[in-house]
Amino acid sequence: MYFEVNEQRSSVPTGDIEGAVENLLDHYEAWGKRSLRIGAWLEGGNPLLAKLSKGAREYHYGWVEHAFARWLSQLDEQTRRHRRDALITLCDVHAWWLLSHDLGLDRAAICATLTEAIEGVLGVRN
Repeated sequence: MYFEVNEQRSSVPTGDIEGAVENLLDHYEAWGKRSLRIGAWLEGGNPLLAKLSKGAREYHYGWVEHAFARWLSQLDEQTRRHRRDALITLCDVHAWWLLSHDLGLDRAAICATLTEAIEGVLGVRN
């Protein structure tokens, strides 16, 4: 599982917001439900499992840094940290779940919603 996820997530195009969102949606459509179940299970108090959960979160944070480096690298440290935190939230599996399952949006609507929100955070205007 790890190698499949790593290969898919590491193929993210940099400098392409919609491409990054598409990469994310491909991942969550394949692994999202499982990731949410595993995440809930990992938070059960076992130190080894908590370490695995922390590693998964750190991987996601690194993915955000890589996918949006073109925009984040140009910012002062405080602004970069603030925008990075917003991007981590927007690109989280829970955001996908809310949009796809709770709100019932189809993939195109999810892509448009996340792309627009990310462009807003990054100050990109189309």
